[in-house]
Amino acid sequence: WEVCKRIRESADVPILMLTARSQEFDELMSFESGADDFVTKPFSPVVLVKRVQALLKRSEGKKAESGDIIRLDGLTIDLPAHTVTLGGASLDLTIKEYNILVKLASNINRIYSRDQLLDDIWGIDFDGDHRTVDSHVARLRTKLGAWGDAHLKTVYGAGYKIEE
Repeated sequence: WEVCKRIRESADVPILMLTARSQEFDELMSFESGADDFVTKPFSPVVLVKRVQALLKRSEGKKAESGDIIRLDGLTIDLPAHTVTLGGASLDLTIKEYNILVKLASNINRIYSRDQLLDDIWGIDFDGDHRTVDSHVARLRTKLGAWGDAHLKTVYGAGYKIEE
């Protein structure tokens, strides 16, 4: 835990705790120390690989986005400030809506499937209904109004994207 804290003081690299310690206290201490994920032994190698892939995907997105301001047709996403404005008016988004918007706006015209958004936004351990993505995107589109109708697209059978 001390090593994890020290790493967090100077770097924002992904940290996965792989341990035989399986008590809730150990997991909580790991997260409080700055770990991004926690896996106990025994574990499935396939699941471990998927967790590492998801962790690396999320960290790549953070690196690409850090310090940036995304602007598109009157929409401004200030990543360091974690704010979204549309035509100068601040939007009140939930964390999931914000993360979906950042993901899509950071990769204009790229289609993200429901599964990709679930893994990237909710995490690989998400155990709910995969249609939750649809609900969040629908609410996001409503909050974005005409901008959402014009730019936030559903690609039937494939997923979602933001078009210029």
